[in-house]
Amino acid sequence: MNVEQLWQERAMMFWNEAIRYLRLIGNSGFMFSLYILVLVGSYYYSTFLEWLPEQFPTVLFFSVLFAYMLTRSPIRTFVKEGDLVFLLPLEMRMSSYFRKSTVYSGIFQGAGMLLILVILAPLFFDRIHPEAAYWFVVFLGLMLAKGWNMASKWAELRIQTESHRWFHAWLRFVVNLVFAFLLFANAGVGFQIAVLAAMAVVYVWYYYPLLKQHRIKWQHLLEMENRMLMLFYRMANAFTDVPHLKGKVKARTPFAKLIDRVEHSQDHVYDFMFGKAFVRSNDYLGIYLRLTAIGLLFMYASPFSWLTVGLMILFAYMTGLQLSTLYHHFATKELPDIYPIRHGLKETSFKRLVKYLLFGQVALFSIGLLLLSASWLWTVAGIALAFLTVYWYAEYRVLKPRKKA
Repeated sequence: MNVEQLWQERAMMFWNEAIRYLRLIGNSGFMFSLYILVLVGSYYYSTFLEWLPEQFPTVLFFSVLFAYMLTRSPIRTFVKEGDLVFLLPLEMRMSSYFRKSTVYSGIFQGAGMLLILVILAPLFFDRIHPEAAYWFVVFLGLMLAKGWNMASKWAELRIQTESHRWFHAWLRFVVNLVFAFLLFANAGVGFQIAVLAAMAVVYVWYYYPLLKQHRIKWQHLLEMENRMLMLFYRMANAFTDVPHLKGKVKARTPFAKLIDRVEHSQDHVYDFMFGKAFVRSNDYLGIYLRLTAIGLLFMYASPFSWLTVGLMILFAYMTGLQLSTLYHHFATKELPDIYPIRHGLKETSFKRLVKYLLFGQVALFSIGLLLLSASWLWTVAGIALAFLTVYWYAEYRVLKPRKKA
């Protein structure tokens, strides 16, 4: 078997599939909403910097953020279920395969850090250092640290127990936090080089020997690969049906008990099922809460009443797009199709749940608007317009046909 060709074939297979999904996401209303949000955010960036208090711990904020991004270094290995049997005898010849996986993952994660660093560049120049040359020094230092983290992470994956892997991750976070703080505090090149040298020594004397002392933990690699793959599929599932998506159930007992109060009758069977799926499956609840919190934060930072109203409607619309995937949650289950219920009950129940959720979100936004807006005219008009938009979307748009990848 040609190991070099195997990696290229699997990477190409993934991207051939991913590009089809990304094309649908790029043509969707959700991406248009993000585009508008980026335009609005960039226009009022300077206003946000003026609003930000002088005592805001900018250096600590940058340090913690990038220390987390450095420490979190998942590796895409493209490992499949059958590899636990068929590639196990070839483990000694797989070094180049996993080296490519590590470099591949490091490049993409480095690009993500670059994107965040570009987005935060105005804050960096305003509060940390005014010269662009030092911004590039910081970026170079972060890339070197990322390379150390990727190599160390691959060695950590050889460790058997989850608790020991977490312990090593926390140690790396401490080292990354110190290094990032020295970078953003402009403590001097000498200190930064000293930390990088210490990282290199730790890798040579501790991490590198782990590669020889322990075998590859194929089961853990498969679990990590599946988690990253499911993350991409859940994102794509917001815009098209993804047959590879696997359900993930969480207890969330306090929220689940609220759904238990739904009347147990034929007319409310889908109210109960969709409610349970919302609070327990595929992070629908998490997406709903995060978009609500981010929407309130953007509204708080908005300098104008009309912009606050626009953000309220925009985030409600984005939330509705995310909730639309819940309708297809039971598409692969045959049992609901034989329930003795009247035709159209599924659609009616789903629309009702979406209305309740979006009305609840808009109610929270409205409270924020009442507290933030100095204009009663904009407040009343904004609340009315938001509720009308939510009703229109939940009634007529949430069940529109979805494009196939």
